Amino acid sequence: MIKNFFNKLKIINNNVNLNDEERFKEHKKNLNEKKMLKSCYSDFYIKMLNTEKEFKKKTSNNNLRIELGSGVGFIKDYDKTIITSDVIYNEFTDKIIDANQIPYGRNQIDSIFGIFCFHHFKDPFNFLKDLEVKLKSGGVCILIEPYYGVLAKVIYKSIHKSEYFDQNEPFDFKIENKTAMEQANQALSYIYFVKNREKLQKFFPNLEIVHTSIFGNYLRFILSGGLNFRKILPDFLIGFIKIIEKFLSPLKKILGVHYMIVIKKTS
Repeated sequence: MIKNFFNKLKIINNNVNLNDEERFKEHKKNLNEKKMLKSCYSDFYIKMLNTEKEFKKKTSNNNLRIELGSGVGFIKDYDKTIITSDVIYNEFTDKIIDANQIPYGRNQIDSIFGIFCFHHFKDPFNFLKDLEVKLKSGGVCILIEPYYGVLAKVIYKSIHKSEYFDQNEPFDFKIENKTAMEQANQALSYIYFVKNREKLQKFFPNLEIVHTSIFGNYLRFILSGGLNFRKILPDFLIGFIKIIEKFLSPLKKILGVHYMIVIKKTS
């Protein structure tokens, strides 16, 4: 039922190659036409940058800060010094960077940001190994990923033909022919940072999960249709929906669909 509902709303052209630059142009068009969705991304950026200030060790002014999987995002509207990147060339980002081959040396990176990208990584274990080496001591990686609550599970098991949600997948599971946008397990952050948290800290003793929090903007995100579906409600209702979200904030653990994970290099 849920799957049929979202299929009826889908707007992205089915002929668009998900691993091609054309996808970015479609997504940029959809994002620009949806103020409600943009308000959600604004929430993400503001929260990420405030959290960075809270948890990252202060270093020199020559900070190296990178966003992975930037896509058509607009984090530079909030901080122009952040280097935006994606694994596929597109006109909206600064660099092409593969998260499994981050092109910087040992102890060079101050902060890494990523929105909805970790579950797309072909080898997340190798990514975390890279983090442990390339983050400076006191540096942080701040990720926003699909949540694993009651509503989130229902939605993520239904909406994307190219993605799935399986909390029982092994910790070190790897799909060799996985592409940037296909065969992504949206439960990957749960598997690594929640279910196998103790195992993760044994493998990576210099990395510590110092914070997690659930976003309360789930109504706006769902009703906006995200980047791939038609709007369910018009943008002029943003203020009203925000009020409802605030009223429902005690239910975030049940209704939330996205959450933030902060990983810090401790030494």
